[in-house]
Amino acid sequence: MTQEEFNRKYYNLGGTKELQEMMNDLCTLERIAIYFNVSKERVRQWSYELFGKRYDPRYERKKKKYGK
Repeated sequence: MTQEEFNRKYYNLGGTKELQEMMNDLCTLERIAIYFNVSKERVRQWSYELFGKRYDPRYERKKKKYGK
């Protein structure tokens, strides 16, 4: 799926802009999946397809919480 296709399909939910904001806010895969009404696996796939990188917010949230 391209960003254009994603934006067409999820326009009413904010498209890639909303997805990127949720990822920047370190939302869990589950929270993103619920928001877009898809599986967590689909969110993982989107991360690769749309942004070319793995999305795993656990390390960054831990770093933010404990300051390490």
